[in-house]
Amino acid sequence: MPPVNSLFFGDIVGERATHYLIKRLPQIKAQYNADIVIVNAENAHRSGKGLTPSICHQLLDSGVDVITLGNHTLDQSSIRDSLHHEPRLIRPLNMTAPGYGISTFKSSHGIYCVANI
Repeated sequence: MPPVNSLFFGDIVGERATHYLIKRLPQIKAQYNADIVIVNAENAHRSGKGLTPSICHQLLDSGVDVITLGNHTLDQSSIRDSLHHEPRLIRPLNMTAPGYGISTFKSSHGIYCVANI
């Protein structure tokens, strides 16, 4: 099996950075021939703290494969339900919160395991 080309975006902060990534992701993926895209989006909300279900779905729909979170995971309470139901949304493993700290998923390039430690 050929090596996997992973593209990871560190903390995207605020509405402007989030919309920029959503708009440009197809070109960036093509430019770097990315097989899998992981984005830390714990600060993607316009306030710079937290993530909402709407932003989560926009990121996933734009081509993001996995979203990681951090200490601002629960700053937007509306994300709680998504943490329960979206395995591609990963909170820190050591955080007492709903959802997943590790997730395994399939893509067109194989099966991957992503841990947020």
